[in-house]
Amino acid sequence: FEVARMFGGSCNMRMDDTNPSKEDEEYVESILEDVRWIQSGLYEGKDPWDGSVRKTSGYFDEIYASAEYLIEQGDAYVDSLSAEEMREYRGTLTEPGKNSPFRDRS
Repeated sequence: FEVARMFGGSCNMRMDDTNPSKEDEEYVESILEDVRWIQSGLYEGKDPWDGSVRKTSGYFDEIYASAEYLIEQGDAYVDSLSAEEMREYRGTLTEPGKNSPFRDRS
């Protein structure tokens, strides 16, 4: 919140509701109230964020289109490793990970 203020910007609160049919508005409000409580007294006004509350489901199509664009440009890829394979490939704090075999597919 403070970095946005320092540079004259605004800060939106983003809620990751990628499965909105299972999301309950009660949980959203609970999270917002917790953030308000943690930040209470630090900022004027009710909310520490000065932008809007945005839900991922509200612009999922835009996110998807951006991902497709990055893939088409060769700047991203779809990885098909299993969860177990991903654990094997990601490495550790002391050992580097390995590139996915799907990294270079078109």
